[in-house]
Amino acid sequence: MIYSDTMVRTPKAHSSLLGCCNRLRLPSLMTKRYRPETLAPLREANMEIAIETTVDAPIERVWAAWVTPADIENWNFANEEWCCPKATIDFVVGGKFTYRMEAKDASMGFDFEGTFTSINPLIEIEYALADDRRVKIRFSQSASGVRVVETFDAEDEHSAELQRQGWQCILENFKRHVEQSK
Repeated sequence: MIYSDTMVRTPKAHSSLLGCCNRLRLPSLMTKRYRPETLAPLREANMEIAIETTVDAPIERVWAAWVTPADIENWNFANEEWCCPKATIDFVVGGKFTYRMEAKDASMGFDFEGTFTSINPLIEIEYALADDRRVKIRFSQSASGVRVVETFDAEDEHSAELQRQGWQCILENFKRHVEQSK
């Protein structure tokens, strides 16, 4: 089957959901590609996206902020128009987590949820999302702090670049939260 580069705009609501940091309002990223014969989205299946940051804090504090519900509620959103009012986590292999993410104006929201598949304390966390995509977070000490690398399977609703930017904004919120609370 031949795929087309036919582009269709996604609803503006997705720009605030995944459109990331307040500084990102890029209409060119608000597109998805479709197969013209079915109008089904083209899949970016099997694509992994990696993002990273370095946090100036002890690795124990970085790790704790990643797995503690009270901390998660303070950093798990892409911009100031969104919030994470509730985070629940059963931090064991096979345990589940649910992070509620919603617009502060209550116009939309969703549960980000999954199941932990591997935990190597202070080094790595892996989990499967509810849609079976995989996520891996690696923590490593460096001279400038703790390097956090998050790798995730792309979904097929939004462009890879939009996903990368959205997840990167959340990771930058994480960095700010940890560095301000150390």
